[in-house]
Formats: sequence, structure tokens, C-alpha cells
Amino acid sequence: MTLIKSISGIRGTVGGRPGDNLTPLDIVKFVSAYATWLKTGAGKKRAKIVLGRDARISGDMYAKLVEATLSGLGMMWLILVWRQLQPRRLPLPRNRLMEVLF
Repeated sequence: MTLIKSISGIRGTVGGRPGDNLTPLDIVKFVSAYATWLKTGAGKKRAKIVLGRDARISGDMYAKLVEATLSGLGMMWLILVWRQLQPRRLPLPRNRLMEVLF
């Protein structure tokens, strides 16, 4: 599957050459572009970004890339995590990661 870019997002197969498939370099480029647009184009200096992911094996790797890229750009973000536990709220650590458990 080739890298598909549309108004609803990006989609592709993990690995391969940058620009042809969904590689870590592609993820960093798209996340950086989005965060830069939020700061400059949309005028949202303190925007909060909500991250979610699916359970595929590659999901954890890509989630960590997105988190690191957003943190490196000084963006505030939180990640939603699905667990079958009682609802509770964790304090916001210094790295601005918050897990919201359902």
C-alpha cells in the first residue's frame, strides 16, 4: 500500500521508503507540520492535542514518535488509554503526559 494523504489524514503500510510508505520519518514530518501550523497558522500557542491509538503492534512505536515530536516542539498533549479498570484520573507529570483511564 502506498502512502495516502487526504483531508482526513494519512494512511499507509509500516516501513519501506520515506514518502512511499508510512515510515518514522514521515510521522515526524507530518506531526511537526501540524504542530507548527497550530502555533503559527491557527494562532494556537497553547493548543492541547489529544492522542489515541489502536492496538496494532506498530501503534506503540508510532505513538512514542508522535509524543516525542510534540514534546520537542513544546506542545501540550494528552493520550487516551483504554483499560478495563475503575475510572480514575492521574496527575499531570512534568512531561505533560496524562493518561485518562476508562
